[in-house]
Amino acid sequence: MKELEGLPEAISKSDQCRELDGRIDTLERDLIGLGDGLSLADLTIEAQDQDRDLIRARLLEIEDELKRLSDDRQRIGGDIADAEGKLRSMQGSDAASVAAETRQQALADMGDAIERWTRLTVGVRLLRAAIDMYRERKQAPLLQSAEKMFAALTLDEFKALRIDYGRADQPVLTAIRQNDEVVPVEGLSTGTADQLFLALRIAALEQYLETAPPFPFIVDDLFVNFDDARSSAGFKILGDLACKTQVVFLTHHVHLLDVARMAIPNPLVPVHLT
Repeated sequence: MKELEGLPEAISKSDQCRELDGRIDTLERDLIGLGDGLSLADLTIEAQDQDRDLIRARLLEIEDELKRLSDDRQRIGGDIADAEGKLRSMQGSDAASVAAETRQQALADMGDAIERWTRLTVGVRLLRAAIDMYRERKQAPLLQSAEKMFAALTLDEFKALRIDYGRADQPVLTAIRQNDEVVPVEGLSTGTADQLFLALRIAALEQYLETAPPFPFIVDDLFVNFDDARSSAGFKILGDLACKTQVVFLTHHVHLLDVARMAIPNPLVPVHLT
């Protein structure tokens, strides 16, 4: 009978062993299910490189986050219950009818506001289109004439002028280089800015002379910021303008006389020295 004395303990250990085997099987199935298709052996290899302390710390963080989310869910559930209770108390009461009437009035006011906004928006767009058409009709010929002169004055460094819209939707004049770079007026050098203003000034004068009697165009040291090549281009433009009205060019730079004679050989440029 002595050999049977340890039987209960052996049976207990056997039951514990079966229970542990079952838990191990369950954990292995869970690991394989969560292992992105990796085998248990592959998961074991990957786990060997992990820091267990960091994993434990991360698990604690996740547990804290789950607890916080559970508390938030309970709080939101309580808020929903309170709101549902208030809604039930309002149903059939005067407050509910007042709220419904207020809602209908708000919807009506919203409809009126949308209608006014639509009319104003359409009106603004129609006005903008009319303004753009007027600008194009009035400014296009002037800009076309000015950009030809500007290209000549800059020796074809620039090829076009364009009206863009800047801050507060205001029209802004820009110059276009041969490589299509857009340069605002404030980005031009002093000499190039002078050439732009001269082109615009003469273009405006030519447009004026189409419907008005001629009057003298008098300038003083107009080419002070021009080199000789651009001064020559400027004299050619002034020579063309002289066919429409008298041009008086004042300067104390004597070398410009030769530049002018080369640019406008026929007829000769009359010179008065003082």
